[in-house]
Amino acid sequence: MRIAIIGGPALAAEAADLALAGHDVVLAAWPAEEAALQAIRDAGAVNLVGEVEHALSGKTGTAAVPVSTIAEAVRGAALVLVAFEPADVEDAFATLAPHLEPGQVVHIDTYGYWAALRGWKVLAAHGKTEVTLTESIAPLATGLSTGTDARLVWRRRQLPVAAMPASRTETAFAVLREVFASVRPAENVLATGFANLNMLVHPAIALVNVGWFDRATEEDGKANFYGAGNTASASRLTEALDVERQAACAAFGVPWESVLRYVRDLYGATGDDFRTLVRNTGLYAMPDHDPQLGIGWLRADIPYAVAPFVAVAGLAGARLPLHKGLEAIFCAILGAEIAGRAIGLQELGLAGADFRAVRRYVTDGAF
Repeated sequence: MRIAIIGGPALAAEAADLALAGHDVVLAAWPAEEAALQAIRDAGAVNLVGEVEHALSGKTGTAAVPVSTIAEAVRGAALVLVAFEPADVEDAFATLAPHLEPGQVVHIDTYGYWAALRGWKVLAAHGKTEVTLTESIAPLATGLSTGTDARLVWRRRQLPVAAMPASRTETAFAVLREVFASVRPAENVLATGFANLNMLVHPAIALVNVGWFDRATEEDGKANFYGAGNTASASRLTEALDVERQAACAAFGVPWESVLRYVRDLYGATGDDFRTLVRNTGLYAMPDHDPQLGIGWLRADIPYAVAPFVAVAGLAGARLPLHKGLEAIFCAILGAEIAGRAIGLQELGLAGADFRAVRRYVTDGAF
């Protein structure tokens, strides 16, 4: 299959793996990231290193991966894999849209920051609604790269993926499963938006530990978000937020799966509660780090995940006091860093719609 991969060096490992699996892969960068791919552009290849357990190809080694322009990469591709920061969705799709072709599947390989709805709004403005978007609650894989060397850190299995519009789920999965066999269909992009894995995992740990992180920063020390930060109180708050999310899903008629199931499925972890599951997740076994790292994640999670979740769930009358509290508390803690950045119904293309109209929209792509 011809696959275009558009993003920075974090996608180099995925590009190499898919090329080693026999696909025709072309890599491209967003305009601001072109310099970061220069080494790969010069070599025309990526060297996949490390263990093979997360490689779909079952191989390591050097893969031919040309770096081209976005227009050339997208031309003739059956699958376009894109990644970007949560704040950059609209700009990225405005750059991409002119080059997309009818029938292509564009998979948004990020966490569930409502990118499919935000991107669909841009595609509609460009007359590109014959393209199908797909998204999940987390990226397909996590990779690291330096120069031309790249390593797959983790391959997420049983990842729920939704199509926008949902009426094209079967068509989209015919393409996706040819490359990523273990993905499974989510009902629609409301289901993925309501289950952004970062929104499920980060806020409680960050809130319970904010004082420790501040003191460690003042003392030029280190912290460990998923290690020492993974306390019993953080676990209880995470599971309470998940119960509130379950009620919101029920109000909107969206299937609910627990954060515990997601961590078990995606990471193969074992345990009966959130704290134990996090302790048993290999990807979360981080060395001690900058104590502000975890708080930094909330700069995306609050405005681009929690705030729109609250706004959309409110259309069905769902009351979310814990999630609304998170939004208010972190806006106070982070202040100007996230003030005015929260996206809502307007940015999602849902302004003025009731929840029944929204369900039609995510199914058919139009009101």
